[in-house]
Amino acid sequence: MAMLPPPTLYTPPLEPPPIFLDTVDFTAKEDIEVFATKAKEAGALPALPPRDGSAHISSAALVVGLDYRGTQMELAGCINDAINVRDMLISKGYEVHTITDEFEVVTKRDVCMALMSLILHPTATRLYFHYSGHGSQVRDANGDEIDGLDECLALQFEDILDDELRGMVCCVDEGKRLMCVLDCCHSGSGMDLKYTLYESFGGGNTRKNRFHRDSRSAVSTRGEVLLLSGCQDEQTSADMTVRGQAQGAMTASILKTLRDTPKLRFIDLLRGCRDELKRMNCGQYPSFSSGRSDMDINRVFDY
Repeated sequence: MAMLPPPTLYTPPLEPPPIFLDTVDFTAKEDIEVFATKAKEAGALPALPPRDGSAHISSAALVVGLDYRGTQMELAGCINDAINVRDMLISKGYEVHTITDEFEVVTKRDVCMALMSLILHPTATRLYFHYSGHGSQVRDANGDEIDGLDECLALQFEDILDDELRGMVCCVDEGKRLMCVLDCCHSGSGMDLKYTLYESFGGGNTRKNRFHRDSRSAVSTRGEVLLLSGCQDEQTSADMTVRGQAQGAMTASILKTLRDTPKLRFIDLLRGCRDELKRMNCGQYPSFSSGRSDMDINRVFDY
């Protein structure tokens, strides 16, 4: 078996790019789309070089794993998650960029620039984003949350709001597909996507296995954007020992379901994760949300 490369850390460029991330309001759809257009024109977010030296990449991924070592926020399994997910994605033909905090603190700018680089990749049309780390909730500032709370990715010193993630994924062009996994607490609506999966899997209801509009979210997406959350907004996600290794319970359940179920559908992935989490006695309930209402949950999982 060929040796896999070690995880790589995102290193900010020595010279700042011509467009500064700090000036962008990622909660404003118009602002982020202008940023995306200017970034493409200026080449401010260059794609990572392919491993094999070829110019064309059709599948690209960003994997983030944060353990917050030496802090009160310390976790045990998120860097392991990043390595395990990276290996799985490489086996599926992805060009993978991995960010961990093993040696340096990961900043909001690190993650946002890398995610925008993925979304604006010049050739890849199959995209994958995986985050393992802390998630939290903060007071909603713009009034778009019924419960008055925004969900967020909680980095060591900064948060990335669900409003900001929503603004970024709005830049996924038509014809591109982005699969997102948030293995963190309070992640159910962690990207504020417009449609959520109808929860009833049984019976004769015609809405079975279909996405329906979530009125809390303001925008849909041009391309296919899917979020598989680690839990619901009000729940926490477990960091635990699984098969002798510290891992995120949700990440471990995804990897096991993918290994054990050939040619599974999206709905099979969700059900398999829920079953595995129940078997592990985790009180978390993952769900699917989508930026488009026409997503077929019975489609073969093709990421």
